[in-house]
Amino acid sequence: CQLKLSDILHKNDRSKYDHYEESKKIIDYVQKGAVSGSELLGYSTGVKSLDFICNGLEKGKAYALGALKKCGKSRFAVYLSCLLAKQKVKVYWNSLEMTREQLNLLALSYYSGINSSMLGKSLLKRDLPNISFGMNNFYELGWNIYKDHHVYDMKSRILSLKEKPDIVFIDFIQKMQSNKYSNDRTREIENIAQ
Repeated sequence: CQLKLSDILHKNDRSKYDHYEESKKIIDYVQKGAVSGSELLGYSTGVKSLDFICNGLEKGKAYALGALKKCGKSRFAVYLSCLLAKQKVKVYWNSLEMTREQLNLLALSYYSGINSSMLGKSLLKRDLPNISFGMNNFYELGWNIYKDHHVYDMKSRILSLKEKPDIVFIDFIQKMQSNKYSNDRTREIENIAQ
């Protein structure tokens, strides 16, 4: 998938790259390579081989997801949020890349199985049951989505919530700021992650 995207970027033809289909292929590929291991230390991601690699998502740990531009990192993280929500994990998003509407649309796409580019356009009658099913599951997601640029604002908001989140997604951390190490961006990002 990464090689395919790389070819498309070099040819400047991104229109043929279907994020929904390619993200699904990545998840399917990773699932097929899964090896059942020992008991997980953290929350299951719902992706067997990813759990095998990181032993589940543990509280207090920071995980970074990196890849080329426009290859579906945010979509994959939204899908992970949906998989975690099935386990009643409370998810908090600080999104500096996508709007609340875009993230919700991706989640609805995941739950309904309909490509997000089709949602909001002319859907067929046969899609309505999937949308209805998706909406019911989407309602259960119950995630918080905010847009704080400063790490202390985000931390204050999280601490003020009645129900504390189990997992925090930051999309993306390079756009965040901290008072510490403002002259050294590498150390500042490290401080934000901590």
